[in-house]
Formats: sequence, structure tokens, C-alpha cells
Amino acid sequence: MFSNRSAADIAPIATVESLAEAGLTAYQQAVKARLPLAYIAEQSGRPQYWFAGNMLQVVGASATASAGGRVFLGRKEVAGLMLSADMSALLAGKDIRYKDLCVSPADFGKYMDWARTVQ
Repeated sequence: MFSNRSAADIAPIATVESLAEAGLTAYQQAVKARLPLAYIAEQSGRPQYWFAGNMLQVVGASATASAGGRVFLGRKEVAGLMLSADMSALLAGKDIRYKDLCVSPADFGKYMDWARTVQ
């Protein structure tokens, strides 16, 4: 069974990462820290994708809008959109609504802080 570990078990990221990279890093750190979310993500069959999608819901991400320009996407902005298979874009049907999804070090840290609280 999984148990929570200390914050020292979860290293922060140093630079902005793509959502895909952040999802993989979150999964790796969750496994290392034996967080319950690692088990939940593994049940999906695609733990990196699960963590990327969950991160969008919990802390959001920055992205390039289809109309151009960088924007921050929170839970409200991603509602009803689908994360692409490569985790680089959010789709409305087959149309790309947002691309180049990224997570800041601060938001990644907030996400991992939150992940440690989930039982």
C-alpha cells in the first residue's frame, strides 16, 4: 500500500516544462514518494497522460491560443476540451484550441504539494 513521504522526496522542477514532460515528472516523483495518485494513474493505463490531464484540472497551464498569444488556462478554460494524445494541445472536436501547453516550476510545485495531500 502507498504511504505519504516527506516533501524532500519530491524534487521541484527548475524550468518551465511541456505538459507532457511535467506529467512524466509528476508520475515519476509520485512513484518514488509512493503517493496514492501513482496507483490511480497506473490504473488508467497511461499514467503520464493521466497526470498531465489532472495537472490541467488542478493548477492549469500556459498555452498558445489558436488566435495567437500566450494565455493561462485554468479549470474553466479547459472544461469541455480534450487533451491530445501527445499532450501538446487541447482540442475542441478535431480543432486545436490551444497548443504548446507548459507548466511553470511554481505551478508544478503547487501540484505536487496538492498530490501529497490526496489519500
